[in-house]
Amino acid sequence: MSALTGGTGAITVNVGGTVYMTTLATLTRVEGSMLGALAEALSDDEVLFIDRDGPSFRYVLNYLRDPFAKPLLPRDPTERDQLRREADFYGLPVFVVSRGPFAGPFVASHGNKV
Repeated sequence: MSALTGGTGAITVNVGGTVYMTTLATLTRVEGSMLGALAEALSDDEVLFIDRDGPSFRYVLNYLRDPFAKPLLPRDPTERDQLRREADFYGLPVFVVSRGPFAGPFVASHGNKV
């Protein structure tokens, strides 16, 4: 099935009540991720609802939009832990922080680099 909303290529994603617009190409950028599988299963005009932390999803989406850029990660340690859990859930690989107080790989709890 196609996940192309209204033929525009845009997909509406509602994560915990926070609504985002993106594309199928963005959501499926990481091969084998749970997020890509969910997006590919959508029908036309269907909204992808994910019962997860909405504000944290912006970091995930920004990473998927530009995986080669240095990601902007939350400075708050609690928010960083939340993002680590979200990345584990979505099955996403490396978020690398190369400068600042959080230099080094952002590692998920299951040993996956996130």
